[in-house]
Amino acid sequence: MSYQPPDLPWDLPPGPGRPAGPWGPPPPPPRRKAKVVPIVLGILGLLFTLAVVAEVTGGVSSHSSSDRADTTAAAPAVPVPAAATAPTTAPAVHTSAVALKASGSGARSTGTFTVRGDWDLEYSYDCTGSGSAGAFVVNGPAPADRYVDELGTKGSGTTHLHAGGTLRLDVESTCAWTIEVVDV
Repeated sequence: MSYQPPDLPWDLPPGPGRPAGPWGPPPPPPRRKAKVVPIVLGILGLLFTLAVVAEVTGGVSSHSSSDRADTTAAAPAVPVPAAATAPTTAPAVHTSAVALKASGSGARSTGTFTVRGDWDLEYSYDCTGSGSAGAFVVNGPAPADRYVDELGTKGSGTTHLHAGGTLRLDVESTCAWTIEVVDV
């Protein structure tokens, strides 16, 4: 025969006729919280969505089909222009505005000017008075902002730019020049 230790109350799982152990009965399982708030919010959201859809589509009609006008009538004998049937809105017109005009000869910085976003730098230069070709360079506020870089006796052009703000231009040239900034 082999030795078998006695069954101790804490070695056995609690059950009928056995004590619960030295720590007492196990705690009850945690109660699940009702998900009332998300359900109510979902129902309210659905009702709101239905109300918006009904408003946009013209609402819900309580008339029977016999109360409605006949929608299968023939087209009118006189064609109605589309402009008379539905009002149209003209697109917003943005007019170009001159933000800066400057002219001179030699190197010079312009005063500050403000543009909203897209803008054009229109320029011309003329070195025929010096009898030889000259350089015409227009730089922006940052060292890497070189908007125009030309070499010749005479020239003109437009540079399209897209960064708005309050800016200043630096012109480097030995020629007579004119620049105009247009906020487009």
